[in-house]
Amino acid sequence: MKPVKLIVCLITLSLLFSSCATVKDSKTVIPEAVTEYIDINGTDFQNYELSDCSRSDYNIIKQTYNVYEPIDRVWMSYINTGLTAVFSGGIMNFGVMYNPIDYGLYNSEDILPRIKEGQIFIIELTYLGFYKIPAAFKVTQIDSKKKMIEFIYLKNNKSNGFQQIFFNTVTDSHNRAVTAVTHVSFLKAMMS
Repeated sequence: MKPVKLIVCLITLSLLFSSCATVKDSKTVIPEAVTEYIDINGTDFQNYELSDCSRSDYNIIKQTYNVYEPIDRVWMSYINTGLTAVFSGGIMNFGVMYNPIDYGLYNSEDILPRIKEGQIFIIELTYLGFYKIPAAFKVTQIDSKKKMIEFIYLKNNKSNGFQQIFFNTVTDSHNRAVTAVTHVSFLKAMMS
């Protein structure tokens, strides 16, 4: 085979095989419901509005988890660790996080900056195993003295409300000091 034909043949084969490769880009790591939410609401995250939290008819859901570590260690883990793992698993799938400090949009393959007030998270929730909806919220308060983090849902969600995460030291049934992490959700479904 002549050198020119060999080179053309190698280039053709490399193009053919490279087109078979699956390369993840930001579109494939961001869940579809999250992408649709951003398509509908735009990418001007600075102007996303909070939902109205003046309601009194919220459904309240409270869950507490005990962590067998000192409260300061658990608190610092939440504050310093990217929340991809917190918002992944079960019915939740991490989508994106918008950071107003550097105007960055982060997905699950990125190293997230530490949690700060003003950050926006958009995740995908799965109900009944197949119904996928986006949930968007903003970090509105991080109180290191009270050990509390608050998120308020953004407008245009399927639900209205806010969540608070509290960290307290409690004694378990074996009289050991443990950290109780309590998630309190104040939610009201919105009509579409």
